[in-house]
Amino acid sequence: MIKSEFEKTIANKFLYILIIVLLLMYGLGYIMPMSLDKVHSLAYRPLLSSIYTVFTQFGPMMFPFLIAYSISKDYSDRTGLFYRSLGINSLKYIISKLTVFAMELAGIVLIYNFILSLIYHDFSAYIQMSLLFTIVGLSTFCLVSLLSLIFSSLILAIRSSLFIWILSIVVAQAGGILQKIAFFDSSTSFHQKVSVYLDSNYLIIQDGFWTPILYIIVVICITLILSKLFNCRFFRLGVEG
Repeated sequence: MIKSEFEKTIANKFLYILIIVLLLMYGLGYIMPMSLDKVHSLAYRPLLSSIYTVFTQFGPMMFPFLIAYSISKDYSDRTGLFYRSLGINSLKYIISKLTVFAMELAGIVLIYNFILSLIYHDFSAYIQMSLLFTIVGLSTFCLVSLLSLIFSSLILAIRSSLFIWILSIVVAQAGGILQKIAFFDSSTSFHQKVSVYLDSNYLIIQDGFWTPILYIIVVICITLILSKLFNCRFFRLGVEG
């Protein structure tokens, strides 16, 4: 299942588009400080900080189409009976999708960050920021994958994703525990911790290294549980298209 899903991302150009989208996000991370803050040159860590901001602020707008298209394409091809004959339910389907998405996202991020670190001759934040970029992207992948599983309409899945993202930011403004809803938004305490980390010479984020890891584990678990509950809808939409 994992192998066939990976081959499918190549056949439907998902992987190539993801490479381009991430390249554009890294480009934005470089251009924005130049144009907005009138910075003439960027050091290694400030550049990573800018790219991280792009991931958290623009990722929820740039990733949804890719993910929603991948799943809605399966629905339009009416693969429900095919998956059922192979014993693949909605849970196994989402696991295979998220596994391939995560592997491709992590692989591209690691390569791009390696190139940046090589250019700047600085690998001090390579592992930490590669992990954060991947987790931020994967959190969006989880939400959109679940919505795409529920809604066969590509547009509806994307609109629902954007609505939830905007609503989570508004709710997070109340502060406290509600900040966890929009965990990576620039208004949250964790974003401030990342900024402090990148402004320092620390090798890891102080007082918060495990927080994003625990967060994405919870998000993945919730996604898998909910996907299991929509098993009947998954097969029905897979037959009706």
